[in-house]
Amino acid sequence: MILTLRPKIRILHKIIAIVAVIGAIVGGCIWHASGRMDAVGAQYAHFILHDAKMADSVRRIVRLFHQTNYAIYRVIAET
Repeated sequence: MILTLRPKIRILHKIIAIVAVIGAIVGGCIWHASGRMDAVGAQYAHFILHDAKMADSVRRIVRLFHQTNYAIYRVIAET
């Protein structure tokens, strides 16, 4: 049946069908990739927010450590 139908279809229609199939495949790939990028973007934003809070806490701890160290050396120097 397909063999008898194939010669009756014009070449332009065949080319249009192939381009449509390729377009559908590319559209599906773009849709899938954009969905994955949304998920990756959300995870990255969460990581950045968490990492920024942690870096701020570490800076405060280091500053407190240095201030304490400075105070201890100052007391030692005064005695």
